[in-house]
Amino acid sequence: MDSVELDVEAAKKTADNKTEKDEEKELKEFKFYHGFLPREDLLFVLKNEGDYLLRVDVDASMSKRAIILSVLTANTQGEVPTASASIKLKNIIIRKHGTRYYVETSNFFDTIKELVEYYQAHPAQTNKAKFVLKNPVFQQRWEFQHSDVQLGRLIGEGEYGEVREGTLKRRQQTIEVAIKLTKGTGDMSKEKIKEMMREARLIRNFKHRNIVRLYGVAVDEQPLYILLELKMNMCKGAAQGVEYLHKQSCIHMDLAARNCLYSEDKMVKISDFGLSRLGTNYTIRTSRKLPIKWLAPETILTFTFSLKTDVFSYGVMVFEIFTNGKEPWDGYSNTEVKKGLVEGKVLALPDSCPEDFRNFVRDRIYVKDPNTRVTMSEPDEKSVFERMVAESPPKVVRTGGGDDMKETAEVPEKVKLNTNQQSERHTLANSFMLSSAQIQENERIVSCTLW
Repeated sequence: MDSVELDVEAAKKTADNKTEKDEEKELKEFKFYHGFLPREDLLFVLKNEGDYLLRVDVDASMSKRAIILSVLTANTQGEVPTASASIKLKNIIIRKHGTRYYVETSNFFDTIKELVEYYQAHPAQTNKAKFVLKNPVFQQRWEFQHSDVQLGRLIGEGEYGEVREGTLKRRQQTIEVAIKLTKGTGDMSKEKIKEMMREARLIRNFKHRNIVRLYGVAVDEQPLYILLELKMNMCKGAAQGVEYLHKQSCIHMDLAARNCLYSEDKMVKISDFGLSRLGTNYTIRTSRKLPIKWLAPETILTFTFSLKTDVFSYGVMVFEIFTNGKEPWDGYSNTEVKKGLVEGKVLALPDSCPEDFRNFVRDRIYVKDPNTRVTMSEPDEKSVFERMVAESPPKVVRTGGGDDMKETAEVPEKVKLNTNQQSERHTLANSFMLSSAQIQENERIVSCTLW
């Protein structure tokens, strides 16, 4: 950091009443201002030497927000390498002396705009980097302003945040969205910002009809918004969504009815990737709250998550669906549930669940040994649903009479596929062939909560 002797008394005398809100308003006038975008996202945005943007960061040491000039430089002393080893990402704090801004002690400016314009024409030299601002990088297609978003009614809430209905102005259209945001009006911690943005960054890479769609984020001010598809659901598509995630080597780690969204057109959307991890196994090494009643036995014993633990949690979600949203293990404490799961106790699905499917969930999903638990799709690409039907003995129906009597296999009514469905691949989700009345009844169980 450049050293400079500051006349504290002079600084106090010259200080005006410029507030953080005033600075925020000034920053929002720049198309290359990206709000609370964390450094982990910068290398998806800045590509070439001289690319730059403005953002803010929560500076714990200064107990306030810091204005950051992020720029790609050719200086070999930079901290974070890009794809090119000769180009580095530098994050330079724009400091203040009284009312004036500076990044090097030889040049002070009355406004941030003046500072940026100066370094567009003149090279800057700090103790670690030499740079020229060449190419301002504007907001990406997935970045929005808070002014683009209108908050609506509360859908769900948790300890740390909430989800609301709302609208988003996007490409000259207004669309309905689900808005995930933090509670309270105080500043978010740096870690909470990173956690929210990590979730958004993860979802950006997924494109599947049964995975919640991310429209983008609004991070120009607090609270931060994650903008998601509103028309979401939680019936037969859930298993297809889980199967897709597992093919992408993604462990959801928090599958439950509360984390799926249900649309008017009966489509499931898996949501809330706050705990999700890329990979096939993940062990939690720090203390955190976990949804005990949805966990697999091996997670309780070893704090390890895998694709197979997702399958077990999916089975618990099946219980929620067929009981119209009843809490699993209702009336039992978390301690009692942990003891029971480790001992091999399982949930009892109600009679409203088709018998063959009920047996399949009990015998192949609610399995204590993960090595014998079914996967969402086996290596031979045969889906869970196809295996369920194959492993369930068909009912025999006699038709006709006398010599004309024939025996035919009858597929249970609730797992029959209609003509246009038979041409598609099917997974465990296709056993959820509920009647319209049943689906309408189950709609009311779906909620959207977080954290």
